[in-house]
Amino acid sequence: MKATQQIVFAAFGLALSGCAATKLDNSPQEIALSVMPAMANCEAYQTGIAVGRYDATRGAITVPKSPGRTDIVCTAPGYKDKRVSIAPGESATGYHRYLTDFGFVELLPYPATLDIALEPVGQQGKPS
Repeated sequence: MKATQQIVFAAFGLALSGCAATKLDNSPQEIALSVMPAMANCEAYQTGIAVGRYDATRGAITVPKSPGRTDIVCTAPGYKDKRVSIAPGESATGYHRYLTDFGFVELLPYPATLDIALEPVGQQGKPS
């Protein structure tokens, strides 16, 4: 029985050591933004951590690839803050790939473009 336990523990240890080598491809993805008003500041967050800032000269924000959601928060003086939450797969173009212990797994990317319009302070939203 002792030999069987040792074999089970050795197999379990080998399986766990393979998990530690798995690394997600978090290389950057550029998302084209059309922001109104043009002087708005936008930042991207993944799990509450700032991961990107809108570059108005390029009209884009660059974020790491991720299997989870990314929140883009935009602010501008005289406008209500706007938060847009995006997830991989909300776009039909291209795939991200990452290697796991079981081979390559593909994830859909974030949308390639987003339109974000902030509402002026004091303006009432349209009724639903």
